[in-house]
Amino acid sequence: MKKLLLVLALPLAAMSAQAQTAASSASASATAPVGKTRAEVKAETRAANSKGELNKNLDLDPIPVKANKTGGKPRSEVKAETRAANTKGELNKNLDLDPVPVKEGDKTAGRTRADVKAETKAAGKAGELNKNIDLDPIPVSNKKK
Repeated sequence: MKKLLLVLALPLAAMSAQAQTAASSASASATAPVGKTRAEVKAETRAANSKGELNKNLDLDPIPVKANKTGGKPRSEVKAETRAANTKGELNKNLDLDPVPVKEGDKTAGRTRADVKAETKAAGKAGELNKNIDLDPIPVSNKKK
């Protein structure tokens, strides 16, 4: 019985506490001093912007300014340097990765595209392609539609 009364009393206590906080906040807002007008805030914002005091997020790196178009090499010179580096074999060198080792007697070493295509075609005819050993084969239906 006492538990039942306690269960019924808790919601009533919570509602009365809410009513008291709502009433106190309403009376506090009625007596609160009035702040700046919208026009005053806009004027202050314009003044701060003209002084450069806005958009200072010190947690982030500044946005880099694009380089001046008058400085640097012309496009034709950069293209010529790139062509020269390519002929010397200096391009496409990813120095962070180790090169893939080629084993002696590797089946793929020295084969032409035509050889590989012919071998693939022969393996397809022999039924050696698309064999996933880990999965059961998909049953083929013999029903004609």
